[in-house]
Amino acid sequence: MASPLNLQSCIGFQGQTENGLILHPDGRTMIYPLGSTIVLRDKKDAKAQEFLQGHTDRVSCLALSPTGRYLASGQITYMGFTADIIIWDLETRYLVYRLQLQKVKIQALAFSPDESMLASLGGQDDNSLVLWDVATGEAICGSPTHSDFVLCCRFFNTQVDKLVTAGNYNLQIWTYDRANNKLRTEDVKLGNLQRQFRSLVIDSQDQFAYVGSTSGDVMQVSLDHAILRNTGPEKRPLQLSVTAAAETPAGTILLGSGDGTVAVLSPESEPSPVNPKQLKKLAILTTVRLEGGITSIVVDQESTKAVPLGRNPTGGGIAYTAYVGTNKCNIYKVAYDPINNK
Repeated sequence: MASPLNLQSCIGFQGQTENGLILHPDGRTMIYPLGSTIVLRDKKDAKAQEFLQGHTDRVSCLALSPTGRYLASGQITYMGFTADIIIWDLETRYLVYRLQLQKVKIQALAFSPDESMLASLGGQDDNSLVLWDVATGEAICGSPTHSDFVLCCRFFNTQVDKLVTAGNYNLQIWTYDRANNKLRTEDVKLGNLQRQFRSLVIDSQDQFAYVGSTSGDVMQVSLDHAILRNTGPEKRPLQLSVTAAAETPAGTILLGSGDGTVAVLSPESEPSPVNPKQLKKLAILTTVRLEGGITSIVVDQESTKAVPLGRNPTGGGIAYTAYVGTNKCNIYKVAYDPINNK
């Protein structure tokens, strides 16, 4: 019997997976799915590749632990069957655990800030949220999510027992009650606004979540009070949905849209000149247009560089580089210049 063929190298990037492009904290390794395989490649050398193989069908989502030690990957499978989640040890490149509980599709994954828990969000045929113990591979607890589709999941950055989910007409903050081993939820108060959410990012201080919608606007949500604080962009919404988001080292928010626009959103809110009791909408600082709808944005922390005050008439700033994946299967390297705000 002939021995199986071993994958030696691959060309290309599968851009359809939402948030499927990840940059490892080592500053060198780029991670993304390609079919049922996960590719690890040097960001400067496309030929320097490694592969993680263990899934039986297309990889639907990825999540990297904060230190970069663990990678979690979820897949899609057939109707009625459980979809695998795999936890990989990136130091050894070994499969640590194969988790099976949710059916048909794993929609999203997220690690807690201390890497002790993994949250998995089932797809539209499952609609459940499950917490897993990373040390043992056992399910800790779970709960049904909103009756409508839930598409995004993020842990807080400083609190290990709190996370946010967002989807079609739902935005919720979850708290893990350790004493009773239960997940408790609180709906974010949005007033009369009804939105289908597609992207989610939480700032590094856990003050605000920025949630992008199919309407092309972004909700700035106060996490302490679970209430809408402000919206943006100020002038006109982004086209074809806000499909990706990431926080920059400068504290601004990078947004990606379905028409290929990458925009820098200011998180600062100013009183309205018409009514000081109201806030002006969040402003877009600059934009660039790429080919294809944006599916992933990841900031290269190694590229962060402070610009001295003397070189910038607007008062200095922080330069950085981001990698942007599109549904046209392209990866773009986008650099922000604070001197010219471009």
